[in-house]
Amino acid sequence: FMERAYEQAPVVDVDSIMKDANEKIVFQLINTEQNKTFLEQVPHREFQDLSIVYKVIISADKDAVQSSKITNEFAKRLGMSEEQLFKCAAENTRRLFPPVVRSMNDIMREMFARDGMPQEIAEMMIAEIPPEQTMWVISNEKGINGAASMLYENELHELAESLESDLYILPSSVHEVIAVSSDMGSPEMLAQMVV
Repeated sequence: FMERAYEQAPVVDVDSIMKDANEKIVFQLINTEQNKTFLEQVPHREFQDLSIVYKVIISADKDAVQSSKITNEFAKRLGMSEEQLFKCAAENTRRLFPPVVRSMNDIMREMFARDGMPQEIAEMMIAEIPPEQTMWVISNEKGINGAASMLYENELHELAESLESDLYILPSSVHEVIAVSSDMGSPEMLAQMVV
């Protein structure tokens, strides 16, 4: 699989990347503590206990995204400060990878259907959970580096409004985070779910 991916990867033209990089810069959230050495090499900003880092998209289709991290040296070649990278990334990430908020029930239904399970059996397995007790997956349309979607407040605000509750955000991976109503339990209890 990896060999095929390398064979099919497009040839990277550095000049074309540099020419319109400001249209392709996106951000990603990573764990600050676990990436201290890496963070010394890249422009970034802290967000809670995470860090926002930047990438430039080389190519993207329905199956894959090819990108390159923006190092301090690369940012200098682009002539962009961290603030400029952030402004570009805030617009581009939303445009290229629109945020998506979905209930865990809907995701499980799709998984069961993909595996060939009849719909009526899937419905029996997924007991309807009231919205205020549902887990909500926050990602993007591609499901790649989607945890950064939690930086967009509109989607979180709309979810909180519909639940009539504050939210707790639980880290899942760089690809997604999980939101739950603050009525679902104490922060300590919820933290045990993601340890």
